[in-house]
Amino acid sequence: MKDISTQLIDRAACEHAEAWEGYFGKKLAHRPSLVDQFLAYAWQLEVQWHPQLVEQLLVAELCMRRQHGEVPSLDEYEQAMAAPVLRDIADCRERFKERIEAPAGPIVQGAVDAMEHYGMAQMWPDLERWGERLRTLADQHPHQADMQEALAQGASFAMNAYGTAQMWPDLERWGERLRLVAEQHPHQADIRKALAVGASNAVTAYRSRQQEAASR
Repeated sequence: MKDISTQLIDRAACEHAEAWEGYFGKKLAHRPSLVDQFLAYAWQLEVQWHPQLVEQLLVAELCMRRQHGEVPSLDEYEQAMAAPVLRDIADCRERFKERIEAPAGPIVQGAVDAMEHYGMAQMWPDLERWGERLRTLADQHPHQADMQEALAQGASFAMNAYGTAQMWPDLERWGERLRLVAEQHPHQADIRKALAVGASNAVTAYRSRQQEAASR
């Protein structure tokens, strides 16, 4: 079996997201599922599945559905989760359940999913477009917990994406936004968790840059 590099996974998720969005004008019965379609595609190419690939495809699909006002349910993905090729992926069902049953409203969670997807695909204008939309929603509802948690999660995703790409000013900009949200909501565990994850990813990115500089 062939393996898929992270770059190919990112490109595949992005390309399939665009194709899937193009089908959105059709009836639901004729609209392909990213996960189902890639199952067939991967089989033809004899590629090996990877947990990151499954999650990226699901994130992209849920993002597109929520942008169009749909509310996905776990039942709709039972067939995909039962596919033999996914059985060996640890916590596959838990991954699907966490993504599908996100606590934030469809529009807010769709913005978070979009930031993660476009960040992984390194599509920066699209990441920023959805980041701005998420900031606007959070600013309009400063006392709504799920809005602030969604903004913190989106900021953490942005920090990770920019850190991986070594785009330091953008990493710092989103890090500052995340720090402010955490200061304004010190008792929200999910926000503290997002801050911890964002900080950890930033440290890893900066350490990687230092190691690269030292090896030259």
